[in-house]
Amino acid sequence: MSVTSSKDATISKAPRRSNWLHSDAANICTLICATNETKGRELWERVCQGDVEAATTAIFTAYNSARGRIIRVAYQQKVPAAAFGAMLSDGWDHDHHWLIRAANGTRGRRTLKCWFDRAAFDVSHLPNPVTVYRGGTIPPGRDWSFLATGISWTLKLETAAFFARRFPHMGDPTIVRATVPRTFIKAHMTSRDEDEVVILDLIKHVSLEPVPPGPTM
Repeated sequence: MSVTSSKDATISKAPRRSNWLHSDAANICTLICATNETKGRELWERVCQGDVEAATTAIFTAYNSARGRIIRVAYQQKVPAAAFGAMLSDGWDHDHHWLIRAANGTRGRRTLKCWFDRAAFDVSHLPNPVTVYRGGTIPPGRDWSFLATGISWTLKLETAAFFARRFPHMGDPTIVRATVPRTFIKAHMTSRDEDEVVILDLIKHVSLEPVPPGPTM
């Protein structure tokens, strides 16, 4: 689990979206390493040459709130696919909410799809079609189908159940289930043993899955 530094408060005050490209590209070295611009420049130069190790180091050197902005610049400056994929994978796995924000929040699915298409993660090991699950809590007054609009899904029912039961005070624990073509899967993340799959196409047909009994958080 990544830890957000108190210094993140400074970086998280991002400029308006219309100025992101110019300001972040101009200050990419300090976005990577706010305390040592020289180190940030060295890492960025290696990233631009396609160095996968440098790409991973750059993401984990940066403050959490800067990671999505770095990936945005990397995409726009056409960082080689292998290095870009390393940045996107590590950034998504640890700070996907900052990546979504950098992609223009909930309206950024098209941008995220461009990023994942550039990374071209291999999902050929998955079956076709793929059964996926998504768990969450339904606040009072909301319909359960809104869960199907999410981006992060899982291949494991038990993982979906964990997220469904995670915050019982916020609403009704709920799991939705869908079967989708493998082409819908943009990435398969396994580092946290959650079997997460990233789906950016909207899923039209979902069904409710009973939440198995288990402990709440």
